[in-house]
Amino acid sequence: MLKRNYSVSVTLTRLMPRATVVLGLALLVAFLPAVAESKGKGQARAAGKPNILFFLFDDMRYEGVIDNPAVMPKTKRWLMEAGVNFTQAFTTTPVCCPDRATMWSGRVSHNHGVFDNYTGDSLDRDWIAPRYLRDAGYTTALVGKFITDWNWRYEPPYFDDLAVFQGGYKDSRFMVKQRGDAKTHTERAPYTTDWIGEKAAAFVDGFETRDDQPWFMQVAPHAPHQEQVAPGPDSCNLEKMYSWPERYDSQPIPPWKPTPPEQIEGGPNYKAEKQDKAPWVRSHNFTHKCGQVTYDGAMKTLMVADDMIDTVMTRLQDRGELANTLVLLSTDNGYSWNERGMTSKAAPWTEHIQAPLLVRWDGVFPPGTKDERLVGTEDFLPTYLDAAGYQPPEIRYPFDGRSFLPGRAARAEKYLELGPVLKPSPKEYKGHRGIPAWASLRTKNWQYIEFYEKSNNTDLHFREYYDLVADPWQLSNVLADKDPGNDPDVEALSARLRKAAVCVGTAGANPCP
Repeated sequence: MLKRNYSVSVTLTRLMPRATVVLGLALLVAFLPAVAESKGKGQARAAGKPNILFFLFDDMRYEGVIDNPAVMPKTKRWLMEAGVNFTQAFTTTPVCCPDRATMWSGRVSHNHGVFDNYTGDSLDRDWIAPRYLRDAGYTTALVGKFITDWNWRYEPPYFDDLAVFQGGYKDSRFMVKQRGDAKTHTERAPYTTDWIGEKAAAFVDGFETRDDQPWFMQVAPHAPHQEQVAPGPDSCNLEKMYSWPERYDSQPIPPWKPTPPEQIEGGPNYKAEKQDKAPWVRSHNFTHKCGQVTYDGAMKTLMVADDMIDTVMTRLQDRGELANTLVLLSTDNGYSWNERGMTSKAAPWTEHIQAPLLVRWDGVFPPGTKDERLVGTEDFLPTYLDAAGYQPPEIRYPFDGRSFLPGRAARAEKYLELGPVLKPSPKEYKGHRGIPAWASLRTKNWQYIEFYEKSNNTDLHFREYYDLVADPWQLSNVLADKDPGNDPDVEALSARLRKAAVCVGTAGANPCP
């Protein structure tokens, strides 16, 4: 099953007006059998295009969440035990707005132009996932967050059903519109994660009335994002950083197991321990106490999110839709719990870039398995279209991602970036918490990183290289250990990285790795 790959000939506008090009791995269309047995379940997957359900979390890291059975146990029964855990998945730009733009468009940041949380309007919203899927015959829905700087300024396009908000946990307002409504209206949620689960379940009910039309729905809660968006007097106050329903007030959470980067580079001797790191991070000292608070708040909010997923998945099962639904769970970025003295996101180290990615599609993904292919957030849209077996007649921009359905080719290395790398900053660019622009190449065995000067994003400021086999926690920058004998060929790596920093698509003169 799913063994054949197909190159897709489409019309590519704007960049190559009306020119026919072969995108190759940019879009892989799978012609699925009408009925497939669900392995280990004794169910038959229904004929036709699958429904697509994507749970997108905000600031959810991999370590301490996905690898801890005590965290989100209901979710893991639904998606990990019955699906696949991608252990080498990454947020290509580990900041909310740029990475959501990457998910919607199938393009990396330097191609869609969203570089920070304030430049979301650079994304061409006419060419995003719901448009392609609606053209493919899908009903489309969004429940939760759209993109970080949306701020009620417009109605997110190409959604038949919509319940969107800016964020927050308590008493938040939502813009709501369902098929047939002439205009949007406002609804308020006492606690947003619970409300999102119920609204998404109600949308599942509504999909059943639409003549067996397949549907796509993205469900995007605030969790486990904290309320404080910048360091300040309340950035280590659990009650002000996070909110959860009273039913979880006395519920115990799994104990925190701090990582070596938290204990060593975020510990009392942090100044000495971080001398091999880029200069901008050496003075960061969030403290172990505040790391504990951040962990505790994440755990409390994820308990509610676990209920949310259980609500939607139960409704899906009760409606008989689960067997033919591709279900995904991921995040827009990882998060630091005082690793290297940091809170928040946007750095190139594992705790910031590694993404949870759980995927279930009965009869397609073997249940209870792991997949070690390198995956990025630009791969989601091509995967949707591959699963739908849909060849768009027109693609405005080349997809930089590729499908990760079973049998699809694995990439050899993953490109990652933050900010306007190797180019001047746009006038409206603000960046994220003073972190300079950087670019990186990562494989299963090593990671190479370049940081650039803040003044122009073009001049090299600092390099790091990590042997991920010998040093999985990235504690020793090989390029700063004064032993040239273990250094890689830095000039060759830098040339490959800088070529990737201007890559476009997955075919042609300079395809994205």
